[in-house]
Amino acid sequence: MKSARLLMLAAVIATTVVLGSASPALACSCAGPVSDSEALSTNDAAFEGTVVELHDARTGALSTDHPDVIVLDVTAVYAGEVGNQVGVVTSPSGASCGYDFAVGVEYLVFGRAESGFHTLEDGWYDVGLCSGTRRLSAEPVGIEGEPSPPLDTGDISDGAIQRHLGSVRPSLFPEAFIFIGVFAFVIGLVAWLNRKGRTVA
Repeated sequence: MKSARLLMLAAVIATTVVLGSASPALACSCAGPVSDSEALSTNDAAFEGTVVELHDARTGALSTDHPDVIVLDVTAVYAGEVGNQVGVVTSPSGASCGYDFAVGVEYLVFGRAESGFHTLEDGWYDVGLCSGTRRLSAEPVGIEGEPSPPLDTGDISDGAIQRHLGSVRPSLFPEAFIFIGVFAFVIGLVAWLNRKGRTVA
């Protein structure tokens, strides 16, 4: 009976470790509002654009396995090689730092060319709640210098949209091995303690 309880405890511990590492954030917490110039210094691209398409994430094993895909028509570029139409990905959940875009709304977007959770093609960017992205309003853009026009790259293809919608976090595979390793270690520890207890008795 004691061994069974220990085994159950081991399973709970191992599962907790994996679920904790598998989720990018159980509750998104930003350091605080950042200025446009601060956001510019920590991202690879900054541009103004209007959302023309919004594709909801596919259902995965975890809520953040697949990203939302947003397509914007770009009007002005402050940093990065940004085309006249650009695709960005973001987590489908605000709790995991996803940014909530809306079709027909104009944004000042700050994005990164690499993502720790999804595979991005050239010209695509990862955007999060803490990136500094915001709706354009009467508040002036706080970036020095005049913006440039976007590159003439054409429209985002349906194939590229589908590939990014199907992009799965690459870190899921290492986490599976972490789960196996932790579980095996705990089971071995339980067996050793049981054996040691019988020896002492």
